[in-house]
Formats: sequence, C-alpha cells, structure tokens
Amino acid sequence: MRNIYRHIGLIFLFLFVASLNSLSAQTISINSPISSDGFVNDSEDNSLVISGTSSGTTDQILITVTISDGVNTVQTTAVVGAIWSAIAVDLTTGPITPGSGITVDATTDGTVLNAVQRTFDYDITAPTISITSNATISDGYLNATEDDAVLTISGTTSGAEDGQVVTLTLNSLTYTSTGGGNVTGNAWSVVIPAVALQALTDATTYSIDADVNDAAGNPATPANSGNFEYDITVPTISITPNATISDGYLNATEDDSDLTISGTTSGAEDGQVVTLTLNSLTYTSTGLGNVTANAWTVVIPSAALSALTDGVTYSIDADVTDAAGNPAITANSGDFVYDISAVVSITSNATISDGYLNAAEDDSDLTLNGSSSGIELGTVVSVTLNSVSYLSSDLGNSDIDGSGNWQIIVPLADLQLLTDGVTYSITASASDLAGNTANDNSGNFDYDISAPTISITANATISDGFLNATEDDSDLTISGTTSGAEDGQVVTLTLNSLTYTSTGGGNVTGNAWSVVIPAAALQALTDATTYSIDADVNDAAGNPATPANSGNFEYDITVPTISITPNATISDGYLNATEDDSDLTI
Repeated sequence: MRNIYRHIGLIFLFLFVASLNSLSAQTISINSPISSDGFVNDSEDNSLVISGTSSGTTDQILITVTISDGVNTVQTTAVVGAIWSAIAVDLTTGPITPGSGITVDATTDGTVLNAVQRTFDYDITAPTISITSNATISDGYLNATEDDAVLTISGTTSGAEDGQVVTLTLNSLTYTSTGGGNVTGNAWSVVIPAVALQALTDATTYSIDADVNDAAGNPATPANSGNFEYDITVPTISITPNATISDGYLNATEDDSDLTISGTTSGAEDGQVVTLTLNSLTYTSTGLGNVTANAWTVVIPSAALSALTDGVTYSIDADVTDAAGNPAITANSGDFVYDISAVVSITSNATISDGYLNAAEDDSDLTLNGSSSGIELGTVVSVTLNSVSYLSSDLGNSDIDGSGNWQIIVPLADLQLLTDGVTYSITASASDLAGNTANDNSGNFDYDISAPTISITANATISDGFLNATEDDSDLTISGTTSGAEDGQVVTLTLNSLTYTSTGGGNVTGNAWSVVIPAAALQALTDATTYSIDADVNDAAGNPATPANSGNFEYDITVPTISITPNATISDGYLNATEDDSDLTI
C-alpha cells in the first residue's frame, strides 16, 4: 500500500515537473514587418492584420495586441493557436495618430512566459504631383516635326520621397522614370520615346497622366498635361497667278503701287498667318488677309519693290503652317525680272536741229536716227509727227538693232502737208518686254516755208550810174529794207564776186539793214567796167529771199582832157573897150 502511494506520488511529481518544463518552453512572436513594406498607408489602416506564432503548446491561447503611438493605444484580443494571423485592427476609428515608430505589443493571459514588440510607420498622407508646362505640346498640338524627337515630360511632387518612380500614361501605354528621372528634390522627368509618339493616330486628341506613390504606397491624385492633338498632316499652299508679275517682269510703273499676292491653302486653319519672302525680306498677312476659308492675301509695299535691284531676277515664296506647326511645302510665284530701265532717244538731226524746217528742207525725206538702252533687240520704235505715226518696222526703216540703234524716215510728202508757220515736235516711243515705255522728243521746230523779201534803197553815190575816182576814196554804204526776215538776220552783198555782210546794227533791225563795202574793195574794181550789187538775206528758217539788185553802174576813174583853141580876140593878150562889147566865144 505504501508502495502504491509512493508510485502515485512519483507520478504527480513527474507530471508537475513536466508541466514546469512545458511552461518554460512556451513563447509567442509577431511576424516582421507588420506590413510587407514596413508602412501602413491610407488603404491599409482600416484592416490591419497582426500575425505571428506561438510555440511550446498545442492549446489555443488568448493573445492581446496593443498598438500605441506613444500616447494613444488600441487593444485587440483574440484566441489563437500555434500560428495566428487573424488579429485585425481598424486604425481609422482612432485614436492612433499617423506617424513613424508606431509600436505593436503582443501578450498572453499570463500563461506564456514572454511578450514581443514590433514597430511600423503609419502614413496616410497622399503625395501630390504636377506636370510642368511642356513647350512641345503646350500649344495643344504634337506635329510631324515634334514627333521625330523624344518627348521629355517633367514636373514636381510634394510628399514623395527621393527615388520614387513616376509613371506616365499616354495612349493606354505607360512610361516610367528611371535613375535621375525618379523623384529627386521633388522634381522628376520621364522620357516618352519618339517611336511611341509616331504610333499615335493622326488627328486624334490625347493627354498625358502622371502618377506617383509615396514610400507608404499612398497614391497622388494623377496630374494631367491637358489635351493636345496629334496632327502630322502637312497643309498645302499655292500662289494665284498675279497679273502684275505673271508676264515675268515688274516694271517702273508697276513698282509705284503695292503688290498684293494672294492664293489658297488646304489644311491650314482660319486665322493662320501666311509669310511671303522676297529679296530675303518677309511680309506677313494680317487681319482678313490671314487664311480665311482657305484663301489668303499678303501686301508687299511699293517701297519694298522700289528697293529691288534693276535687272535682277526675283521670285516670291509663300509659307504657312497649320495650328499644329506643320509647315506647308513652300509655294513659289515663278521668276520675274525687276526691269525699270528703258531709254529711247532721237539723235540730233541737222535738218531740224536749228528749230526750223524750211521750204528747201521739205523737198527731201526727213531721216530720223536714234538710240536706245534697256530695250530688247528687234523692238519697234514709233515716231509721231503731226498726229501721224511712223514705225521702225515700216518698209525702209530699221527696228532696234543689237547696238540699240534705230531709224525711221518721214517722207517728204508728209512734210509738205505741215502748215506753214506752225510749231511742231517729233516724239519717239518704244516699250521693252517688261512694259516700260520710253519716250523722247526732238524739241520744237517751226515749219517755215515763206521766203522773206529784200530791197536796196537807191544810193546817191551810184544812183547816177557811175562810181568815179573821187567816190571810190570812201566806203560805200548800201542800205535797204526786208520783210519776213527776223531781227538780227545777216544781209549779204555781192560785188565783183566778193561778198560783204552786215554786222551788229547793220543786221536786219525793224526790217532795215545796211552793209559797208570798204573803199579798198571799190578801188579794186576795173576801170570802165559795169557792175551791180546784189543783196541777199535768209529768214531764221533758212528760206532765202529773192536777191535785190542795185542796178548797173560803171566804175569810171579815167580823168578826161581839154584844150582851148587860140582866140583872135584875146590872143594878143588884151581885151579892149571895143572887144568887150561883143560875146567872147572860146
């Protein structure tokens, strides 16, 4: 019996020791980290699951989980087994304040010999993200030139830690920052490759979204770039033929006015500006001249035209871009020559250069020669006289030759149709291919075919029909009158085949004139010879008067001789009282 009690005692002792050994082997632990990333964020804090294990027992135990921010606590208890993962805590109901270093303690009802603690960061503040305006798409377009290069989108953040990755979404595809493009000092950048841009659909509107999470996993509200249209269709532009330069020239008359160039476009929106380039200078459309219903106009001011260089070939380029910035293929007006030089001139003509066409001159054709410059070979010159035109292309005349010379003949029959006493001029005209018209005028001339008259006033010295030995010792002044001879006209006397002319006051003055024949000339005449004096005068036109004649006179300088026959009455040397009573005949 005693042995039985001894055995029973030993059994109890064994069980007690075993129980003590079991208690000393039981432990609990909390899985670390509390969440997979060490953070509890705004989407996780309404159901925070605390998990862990217990060892040393197969029985379920009561676990108490305490969460503390250092001031406030939340406790949750649960009966768990060896592995426990179903202790859920809702932090959104408070009073835990978000922040770092939140502690989690797990304890049992006292039967387990240890307690454990873990920490986590409680972060429910979402970061922010923004996209910096991008020059490429800020105009609302991505064009055919811009899609040839990568598109770098950049921006800023707040509340996102350095190294956080930014994700862009375009056309349902994502592009992420890398390396230095990740958030650094609140700045970021992401590159969208050109090939991705070129995969967009023409004429379609897109926008780019930017996203970022902070380290806790809180997502920012996405930033948006704003809409832009992917437009890679190039517009077209054309220049409507312009009447001013369509002939290939801009001449001296045309450059006095502004030059309005117009044309059409396709694919260029209303209001787009058209730019013309001429002589390396640009001129732009304004107002209603901008593209309107595919039409446009640009004005080039006359001052710009006048600044061009004579004889140089130019053309006008027209350019336009659509609203996306796609440039049209440049339209060109075609070449034109700026030609403002054309000269035609009448060479001085001996027949009319004195200002007259007289009765002798109109008995022959009037040949007009001239020159030109800046006017093409073979160009026709027109001469106008008395409202009648004569062309260098007419038979017998010559158009402008390779040296610029020309000739036109006015027939004598037309000259003789002019009106006596009327003033005329001859005008020459020619136009070059540019349309420049050159003119020249011969200057005025009088058509004067009325001959003047002249007469010699009877001269006392020779009016007796003689010029004697005494009279030839003095100069012989011959005078007379005229009609139709202008003051200043010179009178010419002819005597013995020699001429003597009036001078100074002896010239025709108030229809009177005088000419002096010197004594020496008279003394050179031949004795006993008959002479006469002719007087001539021309009017200013060169019409000669019918000579006037003095009438004949004899140059007689031989002294006669005489003798007395002896007379009986006086031959004795006396005339007495008887002899004087009668006539004395010698």
